[in-house]
Amino acid sequence: IDPDESDDNFIDIRIGEMKGFDCDTIHYDSNHALLQAEQTQCGDFTFDRYICYTSNVRGNSLISSLASQGRFALPVIERYVVNHTDTIDVHTHYSRYINPSNVQKSYVEIRHNGREITRRNYADYDCHGNLLETSVDGAAPTSYLWGYASTLPVAKVDGSGYSDFANIASKSTIINTGEGNESNLESILAALRAAQGLNVTSYDYTPLVGCTKITAPNGANTTYGYRAGRLASISGHQGTQLKAFDFTMAGEG
Repeated sequence: IDPDESDDNFIDIRIGEMKGFDCDTIHYDSNHALLQAEQTQCGDFTFDRYICYTSNVRGNSLISSLASQGRFALPVIERYVVNHTDTIDVHTHYSRYINPSNVQKSYVEIRHNGREITRRNYADYDCHGNLLETSVDGAAPTSYLWGYASTLPVAKVDGSGYSDFANIASKSTIINTGEGNESNLESILAALRAAQGLNVTSYDYTPLVGCTKITAPNGANTTYGYRAGRLASISGHQGTQLKAFDFTMAGEG
């Protein structure tokens, strides 16, 4: 992973200096019509929000590469100001993973009046840009396994890093498992859950339709039924229907 290259000194639009907005006003970026600043007043309180995107950054090759790839609307800094003094900044940092063109979020930090109060790290991605591992403030990580040719997440593992699965022979099998052999995927995930003793949440899908089942670490299932490609029902572990949905054509009442 290359070191993160984002730097406040490269911000072309100084969001901290954007003043003069009236009550309930909105300002858009002139190049891409992106929301860049808004101010709202409520009683004695004034709320300001400023956003700097990858398209607003100059002099940073990594951020510029994102904008040149058409990813010009990714946030770099979001600033929230209450009564012109109390400030919260959300800084999103980016890095390269696996290959130079695979640029993804590396960590997001939240600062209150300049002091960092929390940070989410994005430790690893695969070559398709799928997130493999994340953690908050150094706590135990959460990892993800991807199936259906690396297009859909099939398992979330709480409390374990992705590298902990390096010796699991079935990892590559999971990646290549999907439609047509769901039973094989189920058996692999069941073996993973039992063998490792981890908190594994698994997901089943009908591709191009949606998620059909979520299995919690305790084995409880939530199933999702579809009709004509639309979500029609949600059922609990015992098969009891929890919710049902009906759709009509517009204007049919």
